[in-house]
Amino acid sequence: DKRVYLGALKYVPHAVLKLLENMPMPWEQVRNVRVLYHVTGAITFVDEIPWVCEPIYLAQWGTMWIMMRREKRDRRHFKRMRFPP
Repeated sequence: DKRVYLGALKYVPHAVLKLLENMPMPWEQVRNVRVLYHVTGAITFVDEIPWVCEPIYLAQWGTMWIMMRREKRDRRHFKRMRFPP
């Protein structure tokens, strides 16, 4: 039983890479992806490759960058933590 988990450890970096690769972007509310489970449940992979159109991707990130910068400047949903002196 433990041998299955030890054998799955060598695939963990790839599983993490696929997870980060398919993380939803700031302009997406939800991203549904297909996943691939091992029979024993030792490891799970995201079984999808994100296809992006480069100019649209850059434009969306540019817009989000400006919006996040404006949000940080105005600090509507961000309060600095104040610790007692």
